[in-house]
Amino acid sequence: MLILGYAIAVATFIGFVIAPANLILYGSLFALCGIFIAAEDTLESALAAEMVEEESRTISFGALATMKGIGDLISSVMIGFIWTFVGYSAGFLIAAVIAAAGTILLIWTKRVSQTLGER
Repeated sequence: MLILGYAIAVATFIGFVIAPANLILYGSLFALCGIFIAAEDTLESALAAEMVEEESRTISFGALATMKGIGDLISSVMIGFIWTFVGYSAGFLIAAVIAAAGTILLIWTKRVSQTLGER
């Protein structure tokens, strides 16, 4: 489900680049944003809980929140500069590339963990 949420993010970012100015289309893209944000916020925590021992869950949730906060700050500043000095399309394209890389990395990580689990 998290992979699907990330894929929706990629599609949404690309949609904002190629979509003509249309209120209904933009409304649909914002609705998709809500879906992928809900998936991301919920499922990343669930995945983190699966990846650590029960005794370490509290610290892992704190570490996840810290890293997400730092990542959000850095990415917001970077995309803000790109949006301002290059254009909004470049900002969305870069966000789409980064989201696609994260999606691919999550798929790869899942396959590696399944392969290791079989051993």
